Amino acid sequence: MIENASRFRVEKNDAISFLQSFESESVEAVVADPPYCTHSQYSATGHYECGDGIVGDNKDAHTNYMFMRRWMGECFRILKPGSRMFVFCDKNNIFLTQPAGVESCFKYGGFITWCKTNSRPAKMRFAKTCEYALEFYKGDFKIPSDKYPKDYHVESAPSGKERVHQMQKPVELIKKLLTFTPENGLVVDPFCGSGSTGVAALELGFRFMGSDLSDKCVEVSTRRCRNAAEKFEEKIKDNTV
Repeated sequence: MIENASRFRVEKNDAISFLQSFESESVEAVVADPPYCTHSQYSATGHYECGDGIVGDNKDAHTNYMFMRRWMGECFRILKPGSRMFVFCDKNNIFLTQPAGVESCFKYGGFITWCKTNSRPAKMRFAKTCEYALEFYKGDFKIPSDKYPKDYHVESAPSGKERVHQMQKPVELIKKLLTFTPENGLVVDPFCGSGSTGVAALELGFRFMGSDLSDKCVEVSTRRCRNAAEKFEEKIKDNTV
């Protein structure tokens, strides 16, 4: 599904085929939120517009690791030198995600911790309060910056009418990850889900391309991206009047 192709595109496709469609060194940033494959660690507690299940969330650790190596390798190919890739994970698969990125030729830059203020309690266990966005980068940074963002973000997970996907991330969190993305840069998300990466990118004036295997996710992502693109265009018009 393509809308306003100069600003964004959301399509139904698997991650690897989607990434293979890009030319080498043509992308400024990747933000990926792949299935965690932690086997019911995050079971659905409600009905979401994007559906109650997550496509591809049933891989064993070895299969998931090999899958990460493949799509991360494609991300390395399409990213421009000096660009960043952020990959979301939890405490159960962070030890697979980090080496998968390094073995895909990326340099590892640490992680940004998302501290959820509305995490669910876990009887006789520590609550799953945090998720992580691991930072990888290709080569050396080319563009100097005087921005110094913190490596943590405190915000509740989307709730109520704003919650359309089981694993939905806050838009403001994604915006933080895009702090160093150059002006008018192209942001890519091969597992776009609810489209939060697209919304964040478009509201900041970047371009966005995303894919998902779920028809419903493509529909919801397209709608949210369209609204974000229109919001940015209205902002530009207001500033030029």
